[in-house]
Amino acid sequence: MQAIISLFDILKAYGEYFPREFWKRIFHDILKPLFEKGEQHEKTIRKTSISGGFEETKIDREPLREMFSRLMDIHNFFKPKLDYFTKDILELMVDCAIQSHEMVAKISINSIRFLINQWHAELTEGEWEKIITAFEIIFDKTLPRQLLTYKNERKVKYI
Repeated sequence: MQAIISLFDILKAYGEYFPREFWKRIFHDILKPLFEKGEQHEKTIRKTSISGGFEETKIDREPLREMFSRLMDIHNFFKPKLDYFTKDILELMVDCAIQSHEMVAKISINSIRFLINQWHAELTEGEWEKIITAFEIIFDKTLPRQLLTYKNERKVKYI
């Protein structure tokens, strides 16, 4: 975890000197894979036996929360320079939000909420569209359709 903290500290300290192409490489080749590997990379995974013979995965949420927090901090700090990454960051958050592990999804949703709280006054119409689209995707991918669909398989005779 210390290496990730150092990475974000270096990005914040020297990011103003990075050209756009370098930021693209950093995001796509370094930062994005850290989040994509979510449950395997930099998160402590412990398997604990549960009565009944199956195992449940418990995730230590602090490393992931720290990474999201630092990513938001860097984006806010360099917002004018990194505006073109808004869509990429939202896509990353959406990918995490639709994961099956509740803790990962919760941290991602909280990050989107933080993003809106921080940027709401400065967001352009296009950025609002991106945020709305992100929520539409999250709702579409996580809506429990099977619970909302009733199939009456028995035939009912009316008297």
